[in-house]
Amino acid sequence: MTLKKSPYQLVDTTAVTMHVHEDTVTSKTLQVTITNHTADEFVYGVGYELEVYEQGAWYTIDEGPIAVILLALMLPPYATTTEDIDWLHAYGSLAPGTYRLVKLIGPHRVAAVFIIV
Repeated sequence: MTLKKSPYQLVDTTAVTMHVHEDTVTSKTLQVTITNHTADEFVYGVGYELEVYEQGAWYTIDEGPIAVILLALMLPPYATTTEDIDWLHAYGSLAPGTYRLVKLIGPHRVAAVFIIV
């Protein structure tokens, strides 16, 4: 696993939030809920990034080249959607640690922190 310092200085946003269902976290998968708290509709894709927290900083995990389906998903105003995330094919099984899933929802880059024990 290749690590590089995360380029993201994420700011908490109230427009769109993403929450991990803690009881679904495994070393290979998890489930998130994405909520649009605005009157705007947002378009987003299935892509995401995984980052690991080490030595007081976030690092992007370089998964190498992978094929991603380019879908345009819609998040209507004031809507909530649930997604199953399976990173086994791209990142493999993750070791115990603190991670965050980063996703671009419309113009908003959101993140959800989770722990693998």
